[in-house]
Amino acid sequence: MRSALRHLSVLTVLFATLPTAAHDDKSLGKIAFQVSCNAEAKRHFEDGLLLQYNYHWIPARKAFEAAAIADPKCGMAYFGVAVTHMDNILAGAPNAKQLSEGLAAVENARIAGLPTARERDFVAAVGVFFKGDEKQPGPARMEAFSREMERVSKAYPQDADAAVFHAWSLLGSASLTDQTYSKQLQAAAILEKVARDQPNHPGAVHFLVHAYDYPALAKDGVPFARRYSKLAAAAPHALHMPSHIFTRMGYWQDSVDSNAASAKSCDTDRCKLHAYDYMAYAYIQLGKIDEATKIVDKVREYGGKAAEDGFVGAYALSAAPLRLELEQARWKQAAAITVPGQTPASWAKVLPAEMILAFGRGLGAARGGDIAQARVELVRLANIEDQLRKKGVVYWAGQASIHMMSIEAWMVKAEGRPEDALRMMRTAADAEDKTEKHIVTPGPLVPVREMLGELLLETGNAAGAYQEFTKTLLREPNRRRSVQGAATAAERAGDSQNAKRYRDMLAVVTPTVTQAAAVEEQDPCPCRACRQG
Repeated sequence: MRSALRHLSVLTVLFATLPTAAHDDKSLGKIAFQVSCNAEAKRHFEDGLLLQYNYHWIPARKAFEAAAIADPKCGMAYFGVAVTHMDNILAGAPNAKQLSEGLAAVENARIAGLPTARERDFVAAVGVFFKGDEKQPGPARMEAFSREMERVSKAYPQDADAAVFHAWSLLGSASLTDQTYSKQLQAAAILEKVARDQPNHPGAVHFLVHAYDYPALAKDGVPFARRYSKLAAAAPHALHMPSHIFTRMGYWQDSVDSNAASAKSCDTDRCKLHAYDYMAYAYIQLGKIDEATKIVDKVREYGGKAAEDGFVGAYALSAAPLRLELEQARWKQAAAITVPGQTPASWAKVLPAEMILAFGRGLGAARGGDIAQARVELVRLANIEDQLRKKGVVYWAGQASIHMMSIEAWMVKAEGRPEDALRMMRTAADAEDKTEKHIVTPGPLVPVREMLGELLLETGNAAGAYQEFTKTLLREPNRRRSVQGAATAAERAGDSQNAKRYRDMLAVVTPTVTQAAAVEEQDPCPCRACRQG
């Protein structure tokens, strides 16, 4: 009991600074998670879980802490605290501090008291997540948690929140190289059932957007993206989240609007940087370079904070400035991009972000003719790939390998070996096609198949280039540089009809979700399972 009492003494100090309860705020959604606590603690617990489902972690933790103060025997209050330390399990594994504090919260939950088997099962499942040190690969941790949540969900088949947590765990343990999308579709089926029964459940609707955040599935996510921002309009993440689907569909203005609203309401740097990254990308695709530049300038104001903000913030700090230069073919400027204030020690905490910086700089150098710098960045990438593999971060290590092949292909082309360059770029494109983009990014820094199209254009194969640009657009709809490439390639190949088709695409505003809504609203059942009979 001493551990719990020590924790409560800290919470008492915090109590005076807790924000006004979100309980009466209907713009966070609605849930009905039963806990064995007094009325006041239950109210705080529900506030916390609503905020947690909407990825508003700091206010969520304060609400759970308030529940622990209101009822010292409310063990589930500490369950809530533990869950907040899981952070965004879809983005990656927790750090050492999160593991330590999460494990302590699990222990405090058991000390405070868990009078029902259901509560003990929820806490045990979360406890499995926090076992092991930070060296345990993220996917292994997620997989263990998912197995436990499946057991809990089966034990309580009428429990909507057990189902939602199970689906969340499936998404967190899904492989980005499994293009059958088996876990994503399994999660979607679970979540759609909850969403039919409880249409205002923020966790169900939020995680459905994540489940469908893939080119092959994105159309099924549009109605949920539209619903989520209205359902939980008080949550900054809920305002941003629809842009994941808008990006997959090429609804660029909708993405801008979604992220502008999110950034305006964000209360953390990480939240703002993530919104800005998506927003800048959308502006670039609209051809609004001045607006994109303003957003990138805002991003760069955060230089020196990348490691503190973790991977999400660091990625945006690296990627957004690079995108702006690379998509304008400003190769020398891309090669010179830096993130102010970063040190080897800080980059070591966010290796995939350092990787994307090395890739963008190396690509800019190779395409700008600075082969010496390109080689330097290749060495840097090889070192990062080695570190990632040693840490068991297989996905990002694979991305580093693809990035190196892409840079080398341009270097080989510069050396006068176009056939070798094309072979290398095609290998890299095929490898990238077998993976999906990570949750933190609106898309690849530069799609490799798009680069293959550009390389084919430069080597005189316009018809081949056209095929590669159109293949890129299947995965990245309405991507401006690929649309331009397809128009140019068709024109050079003598295909005037398709040349005009793609030129016209550049001259009009790309489709918006508002336009798509007219079609969607004719469908009385937006759920995937229902549509499939």
